[in-house]
Amino acid sequence: MCNAACPGCPRNICGGYTVPSFNEKQMSLELFKSIINNDILKNITRILFCGNYGDPITCKDIIEILKYCSSVNPDIHIIIHTNGSLRTIKFWKEIASTNNNRLEIIFSIDGLEDTNKIYRRNTNWNKLIENVNAYINAGGVAIWEYLAFKHNEHQINEAKLLSSKLGFKQFRLKKAFGFENNGQMKVVDNIGRYQYTIYPPTNKSITNISAKPTTQIDKIDVPPSHIKKNKNAITYTEYTEISCLAKNGKEIYIDVEGGIHPCCFLGHVSVDSPGSINDQYRQFSTNFNTKISIKDVLSDNS
Repeated sequence: MCNAACPGCPRNICGGYTVPSFNEKQMSLELFKSIINNDILKNITRILFCGNYGDPITCKDIIEILKYCSSVNPDIHIIIHTNGSLRTIKFWKEIASTNNNRLEIIFSIDGLEDTNKIYRRNTNWNKLIENVNAYINAGGVAIWEYLAFKHNEHQINEAKLLSSKLGFKQFRLKKAFGFENNGQMKVVDNIGRYQYTIYPPTNKSITNISAKPTTQIDKIDVPPSHIKKNKNAITYTEYTEISCLAKNGKEIYIDVEGGIHPCCFLGHVSVDSPGSINDQYRQFSTNFNTKISIKDVLSDNS
């Protein structure tokens, strides 16, 4: 579930109407406990809540899930991604007290009052700032993550200053996905009518930053070491060696139905999203057992 309609999200068509085959679902506390029981939870160092099709804050059991995690494993580090433009002040005050400062919430805010809504469609700036203030003032740890586009690249420094004023722990600049093929992102309304086009940033120092966030705003003119000179995005995706989070980081992805996947990028293919990686995954997925238990996944014999 989600209150927003971001053009890059696979739940909708270009920020407009919802994909017809999509069914809204959410993780329940009961299902969460059945997948991650006490014994498993005690050995987990970090949990990241970041929906492929929705905002984790829309989950009706999110507070109870967080309380369960921290009660079983007080040292667990929890990270939540959200657009921040939903729920009540009471909710944000409560969520700030659920994990003894081991909870970080990453607010995806792509601009200021006049520009954030261009990509984060259907969000409300005043509601967002109200929630941010409630959460931070209640002791919550917050990070501002900023996707750079042509329409907001001129506001980066101003946004960074605002993040400091509001009490954010960090300000992270990040390059958006979705511009690899034609360099633009078209946006339509709820019945498919064209509205406007979103373009990548024009500043070369910004276009060279990694898709992974950076906190060093004054050093973004230095390209990541793994991107060679004159290698474009398409060439990079075709020839760069894969860094597998499941293999190297000992991470797994659990979808809203409890399915277990090696990567979050593979967790949305069941909704028939287009794309070559999804076509290839579906070709072999009939032989996959995504309902295997985490205990078996982590077993040396699996």
